[in-house]
Amino acid sequence: MPPLHKSLPIAVQKLPLFAARTTIIVYHLALGRNNGLWIATHNGLNHFNRKTKGNTPFVHDPKNPVSISANTVLKVVEDSQGVVWAAPENGGLNVYDSERGGFIHFKQNAAIRTSLVSDSVRSIMEDASGDLWIGMYPAGLNYFDRNTASIRQIKHNPLDKNSLHFKPVAAVQEAD
Repeated sequence: MPPLHKSLPIAVQKLPLFAARTTIIVYHLALGRNNGLWIATHNGLNHFNRKTKGNTPFVHDPKNPVSISANTVLKVVEDSQGVVWAAPENGGLNVYDSERGGFIHFKQNAAIRTSLVSDSVRSIMEDASGDLWIGMYPAGLNYFDRNTASIRQIKHNPLDKNSLHFKPVAAVQEAD
């Protein structure tokens, strides 16, 4: 697959997604399977089929519990199994369930240690094992174990020198 960053300016200009006079803020792009391009914007998440030029928008609908949890989507990732993970601003972590045609929401719950550290997701990274690392602002890191479907919180603790050194985690990258 060619690097996306080399073709990005030309590709975005040619995407027939939005009205010609509409200003769209794009926060993140992710190449998907089957000619798909996921586009995280300030007005929802879009799935653009590069072959058919068709677009499927996903926007928040307060009356629909399986809609994306907020319209400003900061990050989107399609993992190695074809599962789409989205990070709406202050909306937790959303996973697209293609069978239901909607989203499952993972949210912070202070009473549950296996919930997200925060609802403000800034980074999603799949490691070589297929597990997810989720960077949070302003509160730390979550590890999602795909085999057990459990979330582990990793936080800054000033009394523990082996904890995170800082609270916010804006980006996560696997070492080579």
